[in-house]
Amino acid sequence: MAEKSAHTIVVRAIRLDFDPAEAGVWHNGSALYSHMFNSLSAFLPRGEAFFVRAVHATADIGLAGTAFGAELDAFSRQEMAHGRQHARCNQAITVGRPIMTQFDRYLARAFDLVYRLSSKRMRLAYTMAVEHLTSTLARVLLSRPERLTQSKSDFALLWLWHGLEELEHKSTACIRYRQIGGGYIGRASAMLVMGLPFLFEWSFLVVGLLAYDKMLWRRHVFKDALAFWISPSLWKGLGEVIQYFSFGFDPDARDDSEMVAVWRRYPALLERLERAQPTAVAKRAHLKHAA
Repeated sequence: MAEKSAHTIVVRAIRLDFDPAEAGVWHNGSALYSHMFNSLSAFLPRGEAFFVRAVHATADIGLAGTAFGAELDAFSRQEMAHGRQHARCNQAITVGRPIMTQFDRYLARAFDLVYRLSSKRMRLAYTMAVEHLTSTLARVLLSRPERLTQSKSDFALLWLWHGLEELEHKSTACIRYRQIGGGYIGRASAMLVMGLPFLFEWSFLVVGLLAYDKMLWRRHVFKDALAFWISPSLWKGLGEVIQYFSFGFDPDARDDSEMVAVWRRYPALLERLERAQPTAVAKRAHLKHAA
């Protein structure tokens, strides 16, 4: 059965300023939480560029006579904006932490290798898998945003803005993957190929950043680590990741429209907007089916 759902992707230009002095403590003074997010940010300039290339590489497949090209363009423009802001964020984090530069060089080689060795369909499968991870993180952050909203730093505002836009385009890569004939095996294997190395790489960088700041063995870091591992939000998010492996997985099965509407009106975000261009992908209809 076809299910109609309304979507609007808003391409925003936003002004953010990242102070290197705040980079290790911007998350309400927590070195661990600050560097957990900082380590995620390290992946994003290279990752977003990969996703945009993967989507553009399929422009010659089945888009003629459809309106979906406008949604893919809006998706790409949002992702490129994310990449630019995270690159600026990472420059601030890198001050006094050369591991960030070394890690970026590693990521450049890794993403290039994956791109060269993969088919157009598998590149989209990788994009779809990571988009599910980022939209799950966004949902967790925006459903319980207290710690981020308490921080007055632009590092925190970056993640609130990015989270909002991840929910706006959460299903775009999935729909495109299905349009070009993608199926379950490619989708599931892509999550394993991308997700498992990511966990190791991300953990390695978190430890490295804490070590550079001489915070690795501090008592409050262990206290925050324990709070993280027993957090209901963590286990709820992991449950959503596991749902990705169900045969009937559909990103639009979860209605985030109310959450998106609330965050579009977030005052701190509106104050920083230079431009917001809604892209008319409303009332997009698609078939819910397994892939």
